[in-house]
Amino acid sequence: MIRDRFDPGTSIVVTLVGQDPYRFMMYYLPQFKVVRLDPAAHAVLVAQDRQQGNWMEASSCPVADFQLRDVIWVLSRPTEPGTIPSDARLLLGGGSDGTLQVWYTEILASGPDYLGFQLGRGECFVS
Repeated sequence: MIRDRFDPGTSIVVTLVGQDPYRFMMYYLPQFKVVRLDPAAHAVLVAQDRQQGNWMEASSCPVADFQLRDVIWVLSRPTEPGTIPSDARLLLGGGSDGTLQVWYTEILASGPDYLGFQLGRGECFVS
């Protein structure tokens, strides 16, 4: 569904530390930038083309050269309170039978603040 609906040139897949979807997304969606956020360390891990980078400070802006428009959030179920972005729309996993939920937000000029990370055009991850 992600591959069919979103452009890897303008979309990013976001996962969280402590949840399983990161490696799954990294393997099955190699054309997308897949980001793993660690809110406790305010760090980011980025993978693309099945190649994983290194953990870096969120302010290092690992996708600065990237014209970000869509953020796809892939979260494990059940989700912890506060892990679903406030303005996100549920795309997949609303039933009780799935283990993953897929949420979507479109980036606006200022970008959403998510667990201490700022996602927006031209600034990506800035604390």
